[in-house]
Amino acid sequence: MTIAIATCNRCALLQNAVESALSQTYPHIEVVISDDGSSDGTAEYLDTLSDPRIRKIRKPINEGLVANYNTCLRAATSEFFLMLNDDDTLLPTAVEKLVTAFINPPDGVPSERVGVAWCAFVNVDLQGNDLWTVRGGPPLETTVDLIEGVFNGTRGPICSGIMLRTSDALAAGGYDPWFTTGCEDSDLWGRAALRHEYAVSIGQPLMRYMMRPSGGATANARCTKWQQAKQREIANFVHILRERNDEAGARRLIRSGRNTLANITVTVLLRTVGRPAWVKSFARELWRSRRYMFTLFVLKRAMKDSWKLVRLASRTSMGQ
Repeated sequence: MTIAIATCNRCALLQNAVESALSQTYPHIEVVISDDGSSDGTAEYLDTLSDPRIRKIRKPINEGLVANYNTCLRAATSEFFLMLNDDDTLLPTAVEKLVTAFINPPDGVPSERVGVAWCAFVNVDLQGNDLWTVRGGPPLETTVDLIEGVFNGTRGPICSGIMLRTSDALAAGGYDPWFTTGCEDSDLWGRAALRHEYAVSIGQPLMRYMMRPSGGATANARCTKWQQAKQREIANFVHILRERNDEAGARRLIRSGRNTLANITVTVLLRTVGRPAWVKSFARELWRSRRYMFTLFVLKRAMKDSWKLVRLASRTSMGQ
């Protein structure tokens, strides 16, 4: 089992991620750490690591996140692969439970028919305080059901809590370098998962995900960039389904894809609230995205989740 960590200039956070990877109860792991040209002491920290399960890769210059993800994937030598963000942490039984989901799936489903395993997780703020838990999905569902649920906002898998077969991730072509704003992780796991019929979810939270309300790609990119990324992701999934003559599945993802476009638009807009000149920016992006925004789905999403972003922004502003 490979736990990969792509990092750059986040040495303090990286240490927590590495410690959580090495603390897994599952005995057969390798931890691949790829440093993308850091200048903050990451190299010196990596020099202190002597655990034989660790494999270190150092790049003399920064090549970007997607390239670094692919470096990690190509370096993986194990059957299963999990990309752990350098600011997230795994709970000790995470890998054991996710590997078991592949090896011994629910309802007697053969292992080879499972394309992805994922888990519930806890969102935390910048200080590591718990915010809320994102629930898992059904113990077993089709991969189309899972992706449709993600598009409709009823499923919440996230990079650091998703396990794939390494061979599937490589056969899918790895992380797509086209993505510069985001979605490179969800695009890959979706394409890899769709090579099989089923997805397995662990309802117990097995990972802690650090939320960044005022920084990062989601907060800084314009809505149109995220919309373009989601449109490419949808097209990639639909292409795979049509290649295997699953027109019904393709139609489902096209239909629910409209909701994921609205979903990402709402997320980006809400994360601008309270930033300098946010009212003007909010109004401009709202108008540009009007074809996605004036729907019942958007209203329900805003009513359901806007409190989370307000709470996160409030904690950050108070330095809690």
